[in-house]
Amino acid sequence: MQDVLLVAIGKFVLTIDIGKVRQKATPGGFNVEQPIVCQVESPLEGVQVVGVHEEQVTDLAVPSFGSSCVASASQDGTVSHSLLL
Repeated sequence: MQDVLLVAIGKFVLTIDIGKVRQKATPGGFNVEQPIVCQVESPLEGVQVVGVHEEQVTDLAVPSFGSSCVASASQDGTVSHSLLL
């Protein structure tokens, strides 16, 4: 089973495939002292930008019947729907 996190950072909504990102970590893994740096403009393998708003994302919602889509709300007054791959 694939471990995927859905996160909002600033105006971006991202998915993070923990297994793929873990493979990019230094020996011993990653943690607060040894973070993995990922730029949104050129994300690491396993990180995907699935949504962008004009302002900060304030809420994320994933339906309980499945995790193939996400809705995000933003301070810009919009709600957006994204399909997760």
